[in-house]
Amino acid sequence: MPSALASFLKAARTHRSVYLDVGANDGADALGVWRQLCGNGRPAAEAQLHLMVLVEAQPRFVELLHNLAVNLTQRSEACDIEVVGAAAWTHDGTVAFSQNRDPRSAYVGSHRQYGQRKVLSVPAVDFGAYLNRTLREDDNAMLKLDIERAEFDLLPWWLTTRSLCLVDYFLIEWHFKLLDANSSSARLEGLGLRLALASILERGCPPRPSGLKRLLQHDELQLSRHYNIPGLWERARWHNGQPTLPMPWSNLGVISTQSSRASEAPTSQANFTAGADTQLAPVRRYTPFSARRRGASA
Repeated sequence: MPSALASFLKAARTHRSVYLDVGANDGADALGVWRQLCGNGRPAAEAQLHLMVLVEAQPRFVELLHNLAVNLTQRSEACDIEVVGAAAWTHDGTVAFSQNRDPRSAYVGSHRQYGQRKVLSVPAVDFGAYLNRTLREDDNAMLKLDIERAEFDLLPWWLTTRSLCLVDYFLIEWHFKLLDANSSSARLEGLGLRLALASILERGCPPRPSGLKRLLQHDELQLSRHYNIPGLWERARWHNGQPTLPMPWSNLGVISTQSSRASEAPTSQANFTAGADTQLAPVRRYTPFSARRRGASA
């Protein structure tokens, strides 16, 4: 089966395409996609400009992503880039956000997950509403989601708002390890969501007007493979009608699948500078330089 990204890029040849990187971090994954989706330098009709949306709440990366967006839109006419310097959440406002020495593992909330170092208050956007505003019915859309356990809070909300029905391709990184191991239900419910998500989308969403078929790809960390899911073994015994079935030696956990993380890091020089007192708007759209010139001369 082709990967979600490969299918998305193939569909981009014939459809206006939107790539949503939620948990963009330093932009390395997004840069790899930009080179394939937007980096050919060919002019595009303005109505058909592809769009890349980079969502990141870590203040240490927000300005870097603005810099990257300015640089890339000057190098190619094929894409707009929108930087959302906020946490994707269930409502607009602010949320507590924990930042760590490892920038790959910051997360929404003030509970300790990774040896937390600092708790901040960051802007938050109702990302379900954002998807409904941004995506068109006939878009070719891909969602890459890497948000350190918050997927278990946000995916149910986005399902109820039907905003996920506008997405064709998904790459979701699941973080079962970070769910409360002492809870009698948290990990079991999380596993249920992961296993049922494709079926929920298929049965709960109308067919895509674009004619594209939804494809979900799951990226399950090696660290999650052998963590116990309380209640899973008991549930399996109950459904199999074998109440005396012995517990296996290894804990039941999550099966790991292929990871699709990009390995490239941004190499462009930043040319957007925010002064010490500059407040960047949580959402800012960058349009290719040539398109801005065309608009000014029109």
